[in-house]
Amino acid sequence: MRFDLTDLQLFIHVADARSITGGAERSHIALASASARIRGMEDMLGTALLVRGRRGVELTDAGRTLTHHARTVLQQMARMKGELDKYAQGLRGQVRLLCNTAAASELLPEALSAFMAAHPNVDIDLNELPSREIVAAVTAGQADVGIVSDGVDLANLQTFAFRPDRLVVVTASAGPAALAPLQAGHRSIDFAQILDCAFIGLSEDSALQQYLEAHAARL
Repeated sequence: MRFDLTDLQLFIHVADARSITGGAERSHIALASASARIRGMEDMLGTALLVRGRRGVELTDAGRTLTHHARTVLQQMARMKGELDKYAQGLRGQVRLLCNTAAASELLPEALSAFMAAHPNVDIDLNELPSREIVAAVTAGQADVGIVSDGVDLANLQTFAFRPDRLVVVTASAGPAALAPLQAGHRSIDFAQILDCAFIGLSEDSALQQYLEAHAARL
């Protein structure tokens, strides 16, 4: 199977316009040439990509699948060109960095701003993901560095401590007996001591809530 980028872009335009004529116009290709290209794609695949009608065309299941992958390919090509263009402008390197929510909002900005000021020709491609997804991405080579919590399995990765991220419990001045040390003026309490208390927390799908639930389960 060999499609060129013109074929893929043409098919996306046809899919968006619901018309071979409209797709040809958007691609700046003659209608006869556009029709021949699409027929060639169908012949190569051995299946119909379009259902042709008097009012235009509709995508078959194969056509919808091709459209999805064609968009992905063209987006990746555009991203590749954008990244390579940066080297022509003096860029000397790029770091693909993934971090969890806590790091992105609280711990990373100061460190990242200092690094970028010291290394203006290094581009940081930063994305936010849950810690366990970051581990999978770094392991698969989809990122260079990841900042995660210590609640995920890091057995296959080289790790360094980045920053401590202390959690606090906020309570009323009068509360359950488990909170008595705090009410007596103590500055800390073990997480295990307060597991029987009612918590007001974040939504179940938040990274922090999942982190706390994982530690609670182990305790």
